[in-house]
Amino acid sequence: MELDLLNLSGRSYLITGAASGMGRATSILLSKCGARLILVDINEDGLQITKKDCVGETMILKMDLSFPEEFKGCILSSISSFGKLNGFVHCAGLPYISPLKTVSAAHCEKLYTVNAYAAVE
Repeated sequence: MELDLLNLSGRSYLITGAASGMGRATSILLSKCGARLILVDINEDGLQITKKDCVGETMILKMDLSFPEEFKGCILSSISSFGKLNGFVHCAGLPYISPLKTVSAAHCEKLYTVNAYAAVE
């Protein structure tokens, strides 16, 4: 019996940051392996382009991950209509390069919320 490790048929994945970069590339690759996808990003135009380049069943959610309770509710609602998730890829993130003396606690909190906390909430 041959094992096909890239056959993801019947499996569902949620991917954040799916409108561009690594999230977009991951979405396209997983779709070509047969996965069903829920694509999440704040950039709806980018999500539409990614969806067009994916094959198979793909759902998109335009969402700002800096509001974790909203994110959690939308994800639970999507899963109830899409089915159980087999995996999660967190590629969303906010870049921030600045001298340390100009960084505020509020900005750090927003960065942490999107870049890390959204993945564990």
